[in-house]
Formats: sequence, structure tokens, C-alpha cells
Amino acid sequence: MHRNRTTLQEHAPTNNKHVYSREQPKKEQIQELYQHITQAIDKHKALPHSQVIIMGDFNANPKGSSAHTPSWKKEIFHFFKKHHLINTIKFFHDSLIPTRVNKEGSIPTSAIDHIYTTQHIIEHTFFSDVHTINPTLEFTTDHKAPFIIIDTNLFFFNKSLKTQHDLSTYQPSQRKKIKYNYNHMDEEKWKTYTERSSLHLNKNIQQWLPDAYSETRPSKYRVNKKWKIIKYSIEATKYDKLVPLKPYKQLSHYKNDTPLSIRRLKNKIIVIHDTLSRFSKRKLEHTSQTSFDLISPRKWDDYWSHWPSLKWNLYNINKLFEMPIFTHLPQQISHQNFRQTKQIVQKGLYTCKELLKEYQLKYDLNNIDKFIIQRNNNIISNQRKMINSIMDRQPRTISLDRLIITNHDTQEQFLTRCPETIASHVNEHFQTLGQSIQDVEAIPHYHNINDIPLQFRDIYRRLSHISSNTYDSILVPITLEEVTSTISSLPNHKASGVSGITYEDIKHLHKDFFDFIVNFFNNILTSGILPNGWNNAHLYPIPKPTDWDPILSNSSILQPNNRAGLSGESTFQPLQHLTHTIEMANLKGRKQELWIGLQDLSKAYDRINTSLLKLSLQRIGIPNKINNLILQLFTNRYNQVITPTGYTPQYKVIQGIDQGEVISPLMWIIYYDPLFAYINTAPIPKEDRFTIIVPRKKNIWDSPLNDQPVTYTLSVQGYLDDTTWVAPSLPALNRLLSMAEDFYKIANIKINKDKYRILTNNTSLANKPVQIQIQGETWHTTTLGRNDCAKILGIYVNAFNNPRPHINKLISTAKFFTSILRRKKITHNHVIYIVNKILIPILEYRNQFSFLTHRQLLFNSPSLRVIALQQILTMMDFLWTADYPSKDELALLSSLKLQQTLLLKRIYAFSSINLFFIPNIDVRITGGYSPIINHIPNLSKSDLDSLRAKRILFLDQVSSEDGSFL
Repeated sequence: MHRNRTTLQEHAPTNNKHVYSREQPKKEQIQELYQHITQAIDKHKALPHSQVIIMGDFNANPKGSSAHTPSWKKEIFHFFKKHHLINTIKFFHDSLIPTRVNKEGSIPTSAIDHIYTTQHIIEHTFFSDVHTINPTLEFTTDHKAPFIIIDTNLFFFNKSLKTQHDLSTYQPSQRKKIKYNYNHMDEEKWKTYTERSSLHLNKNIQQWLPDAYSETRPSKYRVNKKWKIIKYSIEATKYDKLVPLKPYKQLSHYKNDTPLSIRRLKNKIIVIHDTLSRFSKRKLEHTSQTSFDLISPRKWDDYWSHWPSLKWNLYNINKLFEMPIFTHLPQQISHQNFRQTKQIVQKGLYTCKELLKEYQLKYDLNNIDKFIIQRNNNIISNQRKMINSIMDRQPRTISLDRLIITNHDTQEQFLTRCPETIASHVNEHFQTLGQSIQDVEAIPHYHNINDIPLQFRDIYRRLSHISSNTYDSILVPITLEEVTSTISSLPNHKASGVSGITYEDIKHLHKDFFDFIVNFFNNILTSGILPNGWNNAHLYPIPKPTDWDPILSNSSILQPNNRAGLSGESTFQPLQHLTHTIEMANLKGRKQELWIGLQDLSKAYDRINTSLLKLSLQRIGIPNKINNLILQLFTNRYNQVITPTGYTPQYKVIQGIDQGEVISPLMWIIYYDPLFAYINTAPIPKEDRFTIIVPRKKNIWDSPLNDQPVTYTLSVQGYLDDTTWVAPSLPALNRLLSMAEDFYKIANIKINKDKYRILTNNTSLANKPVQIQIQGETWHTTTLGRNDCAKILGIYVNAFNNPRPHINKLISTAKFFTSILRRKKITHNHVIYIVNKILIPILEYRNQFSFLTHRQLLFNSPSLRVIALQQILTMMDFLWTADYPSKDELALLSSLKLQQTLLLKRIYAFSSINLFFIPNIDVRITGGYSPIINHIPNLSKSDLDSLRAKRILFLDQVSSEDGSFL
């Protein structure tokens, strides 16, 4: 990859004399110098992959007082900061080091000599410091010299292939990347790797940080140095040729797996077409500017002057076949043999095309057989590839080898294949997310809760019910056992990211190396400082994965309707609440109007305001040291986008958090939690909250007036960035959404209004256009119909609690799999695998809140009923419900070969003497023993509703005391 580097050396005038001219004032001289520097940097930064080093005597201290360093002198340092140039001395020492000795003494007191460089060069820098000039030299100076040590690999790299982006068919090849073949590593090789890793670690420690294990307080410099020791030691161990490399296939600018014989024949057909085109009378007449019969001999000879070479090309085609295709071609083309020769060429073209079809068919059949055999083998070796092949799945990729760019002023569009232009626009897109730089820079920065609008200040105050010792376990030093157990549980064959370190590399390190990693992690924990390299890496080790147990396991820290990723929580809980709400709203005799709004958050993680995230972390009592560590992960970050021609130049991330980070989902629910707290605690009118009150029968002999009322309320339910709003009316839904909009404004959250979906069980407004009004803004959308359903977290819901649309989706899913499998050449093992591993889990998940009738059951057939019965009985053995198995059910269980648990043995023993257990569970209804539904088969839903309405639930209610008569 070509890199553009520039190095600037400057010397600013001192405070005591004019350097450039006696007439020009010193301030103007310095400002003119600043202008030259800024122009040079601006010009160079506009180039792709630009890298800058600027060094010299600035005669100004960035941290100096206004008396010694006026504000206009500091403008150049503000410019460097704006363009993300880094002071190398400060980077490696946490503060500026004085470089100039004042007249009053011999100790340097003023930091006026600096080296500034771009982030990419910093990543390849070993060290930067100041050096005392040897006094025995021929010159004297009152300055110390700053210096920087840079890895030479930054300046020497392999030349890339010649750029071909001017070609219309250009498809850029992927950049060459070193890939290690861990599959070829055996126990002996890993043993050698482990020993070498210790040697390289000790060597790098002695060279770069001899006091690595000292009790010195960790600094930015020491943390960065330890990370580099870890990174370079692992790299050096692999470079010892201990880990074999995967063979690299040099890709051309296009990929073509077609056999050479077919490609040759296609090329020859093009040659025949070109030759045949010269036999066009229209072309002859156009070239000669006369009719065919009147073409003069001179013009005729000029036109056919290339016939010998054309004839040679046609004869050359015969070499591809056993039998010649072109024979008896004339030496010259004349009016007399023109037609006959044209027919010979046409016949040869037809023959070649037929042969091409034959070759192509043979190649396709061989390919089909080859891939079928490969797919059969993949059921054992590569199930994912086998599934993709059978299900016709193609990986979704975005090819950034060409780009359509729109001019926002003229709205004109143009296509570009220039890698530099593509890289520039891609970086701009990911940096601003479709906003202007001005809009991004206008995002407010919240220093404390007083900067937040008044209505949310109480929400962001520290939660009083969270104990101060809740997070004590986070600050406990990390142990070697924690690190080794965590690393051993990591999966293999994962991408290494920018660091180049894979999980396989870490797992096989020496014990001394693990001790150093533990020391490194604890330095981070005690100092609250992260290495700069982690701001660029796509993947990096998480020092303490159990740090977040207090949040993940404590149910009182976050709101109950915002619990994604917490201990024991999954998509089941929010879906259960939503389906329960729909069911309750459509109860016969108690039906209530229900409105559901489904929101689509646009680039939720990328829009997080880190200053507000800090207040959200403080709200739940996260210690400040951990807060700072988290914020360091998501500030001063530099990203690169992978394109077909390599990485784009680095760009500074100015908002949001990385969606791919392990910690990001937890950060999002903490960031989003104040909205749920605001809605849950706000004085919302009763008529704006969806509330269901149902009577709970505690005793069938009591009056209905004594039934216990059960109240259920729901306004908002969230799972990560999926938010569902529930209201009893459309105006109430609009008011809830308006309240949420206040929070979205301060949190920089954008709602995709075009993707709003509204559901209602109001028959008169189903499948009708409605108005959504949020804080004065109005737009129209159409509600879903009575027979329509919306997909929420992978399942389909219907506001009328109508199961038919959902069942149709299940049927269409099964039919889709049937149509796919029917036309595939696969074995019964493939079918079993696809059905058990893909189809059944999909159907189970989508149907987890639905109840099928007897006729809709899949196993409702004589051939499958036995299997279903055995599965149900087996499940009863392991999953006990409120109703323990009866004597008859125990008789059925006894015939099955089940694991005889102690509980099951005792139940069998008691049942043999007619003793049965009735669990004392609160959900049971007092007043009877034997449920009536166990004795009356095939009760319909209307029959059950009628019995419940009459409070008849047990057989005891309709039978004599001895149970002999009704």
C-alpha cells in the first residue's frame, strides 16, 4: 500500500530577536511560520494514507502561563490537536519534559522543543524522550534534543501489484495477509512454542522495561510498554517459524474457476465473431463509401489486407480439437468466394458453440458431483458449509470496489472506482453516520446532571438503593487462576484483529507469560489506564469477565422492563410480557382496546453520547476508576474500514461505541435504562397506561366478590435496541412516544420513523391509515390488519390474538424447507440434521407462546402418535409440574426405560399403597381435588369458558361425597 509521509523541521523566532528580517515584527514572523506549517499539513492530510512528523524548537510551551506563552502562540498546538497529531514526549511520559535551560540555572525548566506525529506512526514507535547534547561537540546549546525511535517496518514494505482500477472490469484483489495454520500444530510444536514465548518475553522485558515487576505506580508509559512487550513477544514467537503459514494464493484482479479449455474456446469464439463481422456487406459499403458491387479493387484489397492473419487465427483454432473445423479457406477474399467463405466461418462458429455447450455441460455435471461429495463429507467436517449449500445461503457482503457518489448541491450522481475516493467517502460515512460534521460537533457534552434538562435530573441521580459495596468484587486484584480459566474457555479459529494475537496464541503461552499478563491486567485495574493500542484493535482480551456479575446478577440495579443480557434473562421475558398483554386485552367479556408501537432505532450503538454514558454509569454506582476504564475504551479511538484494496486511512471516531465489543450490549442497556426509569416513575395519567385487572379464584365456594384482583400494567418493553410501546388508545400512545422523544433528544438517539409499525385490536381502525403525532410532528402510517402479524424478536404476534396468521407462518416455514430439501441430492442423514438442527429449533422458538389445537398438532397421526406420547412421558420424568403424576400415569411411565431417580422411586413406592402427593403451591384453587378436565375428554374452548364462568372446576363439585353419583 502506498503511504504519503512528510517530515517538517521548524524553528520559531525567540522572544528577544528578529530572525527573518529586522523590519518584520516577531509576532508576524511566527504567525507566518504557523501559516506555512498549517498549509503544508492540510495539503498533506488530504492525501490518502497520509503520515506526518513535525519537529523543532517552537519556543512555546503548550502548558505555559499566559505571561510566558501568549494565547496566539498556542494556536499551533490547538491546530495539532484538531488534526489529531500527538506529542510523542507526552505520550510516552504522561507529561511534557523540559528541554531548555534558563539562564538562572543548569536544570531545564521550559518544554519548548517538541515532536508531533500522526496516530499510525505512534503505533510503530518504540520510545520517545529527550537527550542531553554532548558538550564536547563543536557547538554549544542550551537545549536538550527530543528524539523518537520508530520501527523500520513502517518505511519498508512489499510493493503492491500495478493498479488496474482504470479497467472497466476491475475487481481489486485482496491485500496479502499472513495467515497461520494452527491445524498443523501438534503437541511437540506447541511445547516448543511455549518455551520460546518465555525466552522472547524475558528478552523484550530486559530490553524495554527491566523493572517491569517493580512496585512502581503504573503510568501511561508503563502500561503502553507492557502491552507492546506482550504483543511483540507473541509476534516474535510466531515468526520463529514455529507456527506454519497457510499457503498464500496470489489472486488476480478477477476470479475465474472455469477450466482452461472452456476459457480458450470462449476466446476463440470471440475471434470467430470478430472475423465474421468483417463479412458484413453493410460494413464493407460503409468503409468503401459505395455499394457492394461497385467497390473498386484497390479499396477491396485494402479492406481485406488483414485476411492472412485472420485466416491464421481460424486455422489455429483447429489445434483445440481432434477434428479440424476450418479447412479450405481461400488465400484471398474475392467477390466470387465471399459468400462461400462467409458460410464456412458461420458453420465453424456454430460448431464451436455446440462444442462449448458440450464442454460446459460436462464441466457442470462434474462440478455438481464434486460438490455433492463435498457436501456429504461436510456433514462431519464442516456443518456450516453443508447447511449453506443445502439451504442455498449466500454470505451477505458489501463490495466497496466501486461507489456511487451523490453531489448534495446538484443531486448529480457519478460512479467511481478510484480507491482513494472510495476510502475518503467510506470514512466520512462511518465517521458522521450520515450527519454533517457540524451536527456531530453540536452534540452536547454533559459534565454533570445539572447540564441535563430538569425533567431528567432526578432520574440520573445516583440510585439510593444500590449499596456502596455492590461493586467491591470489581476492584479485587485479578488472579492467575481467573486468567487461565477464562483463556482456556475461549474458542479457537477466531479472527485476531489488528493486534494479530489469536486465542490459540494466548492459550499456549508459558506460565511466566501468564504471570506477566496478570501483572499487566492488574496495572490497568489499579491505574485506570488502558494501552493506546486497544483503541484501534478490533478484538482484545477482557481482563476480568466476571467484573460485571454485580450488574448481571442483581435484579434491582436496572429496570425490570430493560433486562437484555442479564442473568436468567433472554428474549423470553419481553416476549412473554407482550404476548400476555395481547391475550389479556382480548379476553372474552373483558376485551380492552390495545395499541402497540414498534420502534426501530437507527444505529443505536454508534450514536451513544459518551458523556451521557458516564452519567448513566455513575447513576448505578459504578466506581469512578471503572468508569474511566470504560470511557477510555470508547474515546480517542481510530478506526479503519476494510475494503478490497486494503484498509482505509485511519479516522478518528467522534461518537458512539463499537458494536462488536463484548461489553457494548451491557453499556447500551445501562445507557438506555434511564428512559425506562422515567416512564415507570413518571406521573402518567391512569388512562394513558394500559392496565388489565382480572379476578383470581382462590376458593370456588366463595362469592365472586371475594376473588383476588390481579392487576397487570405495561407501557414499554425493551430488549437491547428493540423497543415496544403499549397504550390503551392512539392518543395515549402518541403521548408516550412524545415523552420518549424528550429522552431521545438528550441521548442522541434517532428513530427511523419510516419503519414505525402500529398494531391495534380496534376492528374499526385495523388496516387503516392513522396519524402519529410526536411533539408537533405528524406523519401517517397504516396499522396492521386483523389477519396480519408483526415480527418481534423472531416471533410473530397479532394484536387480535388470532393464531391463524402465526400458524400460516409456521406452515410456510415448513413448506419452504420441504421445497428446498426435495430438489437436493442429499442423504437421509442430511435431512435429519437439517430438520433437527434448523427447522425444529425455528418452529419451537416461534411457537413458544402459541397453543395448537388437537387437529393442528404435527404428531396427530397414528404413525407419529406413539413417538409423541413417549416424548411427553419422558418430559414428565424430568419436568414436574403442580400436578404430580397420577396412578395411571405412573403405570405408563413404568414401561419406559427411564433413569430411576430417588424422587421417582419414592413416588412409585407411595403409589403402590395408594398414597399420592398434592403439592402445597399457591397457584392451586381451593375447593376440589380432581380437575374436571381430566374426566371429560375433548372439551372445546367455549365449554371451558362456560365452566369457568359457572365456577365449576373440579369433579367434586358435581358428584356425591363418595364420588359414586353425579
